[in-house]
Amino acid sequence: MDRVRAAGRLRLAAVGAAACLGGGLVYVPERVAPVAGPLAPVAFLIAGLGVACVAAAFAVLVSGPFGGGTGLAYRAVSRTWGSRTAAVLATWPAAGAYVALAALLANWLGHPGTLPPDRASWLSAGGDASAVSVVGVPFGPVPHLPVGPLAALACAAAFAVHLLGPRRAATAIAVPVWATLAALAAAFALALVPGVGEFVAGNYDPLFPTEELRAAPVSRFVDGAVVALFAFVGVEAAASASAGESDAAPAGTVLGALAVVAATTAAAFASLGVVDWIRLTHADVPAADAMAAYLPLDPGVVTAAVSLLFGWTALVALGFPASRTLAGYAELLWAGDAGGRGEETGARNGPVSAETAALALCYGAAAVVCLAGVVAPALYLAVPGLAASYLAVVATVLALPSRRPDLWAACTLRPGPVRRWSLGLGGVLAAGSLLVVALTSDPSTVLARSLHRVAVPVLGFDLVRDPAASALPALLGWELLGLGLLVVLREYRESRGVRLPSLGGVEDAAVARRDEGATSDGDEP
Repeated sequence: MDRVRAAGRLRLAAVGAAACLGGGLVYVPERVAPVAGPLAPVAFLIAGLGVACVAAAFAVLVSGPFGGGTGLAYRAVSRTWGSRTAAVLATWPAAGAYVALAALLANWLGHPGTLPPDRASWLSAGGDASAVSVVGVPFGPVPHLPVGPLAALACAAAFAVHLLGPRRAATAIAVPVWATLAALAAAFALALVPGVGEFVAGNYDPLFPTEELRAAPVSRFVDGAVVALFAFVGVEAAASASAGESDAAPAGTVLGALAVVAATTAAAFASLGVVDWIRLTHADVPAADAMAAYLPLDPGVVTAAVSLLFGWTALVALGFPASRTLAGYAELLWAGDAGGRGEETGARNGPVSAETAALALCYGAAAVVCLAGVVAPALYLAVPGLAASYLAVVATVLALPSRRPDLWAACTLRPGPVRRWSLGLGGVLAAGSLLVVALTSDPSTVLARSLHRVAVPVLGFDLVRDPAASALPALLGWELLGLGLLVVLREYRESRGVRLPSLGGVEDAAVARRDEGATSDGDEP
């Protein structure tokens, strides 16, 4: 049993790691080193621990009676705060964000795997400066193919993997992810071996090599840590892949976050130890450059292999949180049709389960976004949507013991008050920083800070002079769409005579006073 549980933890952790790695690990510490200087590895470590607090909040919820990963955040927020509308508003942006990120990766695979001209000239050893496909590095020139259909095909292939079942899909992610991470960890470790690696401790002396860094060391380090936060977007995906593996879910969720923290910190530490900071800030692919300095590796092949493998596994991994978030809303449509058997049964009414239907909807939507050529506008929602849901989840974990002690008692992972508030503070700082920066910065710059950065340049969308004219309206517009859907679903239930089950706790008294045929929708419009 322990071996089975350990395997489950590794599967779930790989889903979380894959969802945020997105092909960009070999680019670490490209965006952070110029800001934080040689302290970039510490910036990744601090930022990673902050996001690990968010992952720990998801781990607490997945250990409780909130649907085993299906609609995890929606169920927890609605039951804790007594409002389905608040829960939808808190989690609906995340559903759109997951689909947008899936479309981004599918679009990149549809090019296929094209790198921008600066990376292209590096891969071609200073030759052709035009864009090049990383598929062409090991396999030769790639003929021009229509991007939209290829991207849709990538979405269909990812959907087909999920049709094998959650456990097999997670295994299909885990095997290549852990194998690649182990190989990269070994390569980074060899940098420290005398006679093999070329690690130079002097590269970290001084820690602030320029006047600009010495003038404001603390603020520059904080800025670097905030930039590093974006490397961990999507790491909570493991909690959504936990159906049937509830015993392994909490540990797997946290393990996935810690694996990404370790990988990014190690990549930054080894890269800066091998290549001095001045040269590293001008490197095209820092980690690959560093490994090629002391190992007989072709940095172009390393970049191509890691980018394609992590890009593909990320596309599959994102299907878990995207579909499970949508599937959680099934109670708003089907509750009551199951003859009073409860919301868990209602979510699986019909010939197709809610999870399978949601998977088809998510990958279908991502394919449509690619075919329509609107991937760039969709990405305005990506980071703000996830950050908003992170804040809601952390706030829910902090409030759960006082608002719903019955649900808190049912959680198998219950940190004490000091640990819970410490995790909450770290999670709020991390999620709040992500949200503020995402709403006040150019969307293309925000995505370029994440580990999905390899897929961003092929879009070619311009910088936005006023970020408030893009990300913020996109988030508000998406929320208004969610409210509109709530109204439509309420009218549908009323036409069918469907009565939503009570959320329990604070809602019980209000429900008891309602007429027998009235709907019980919390504060739903």
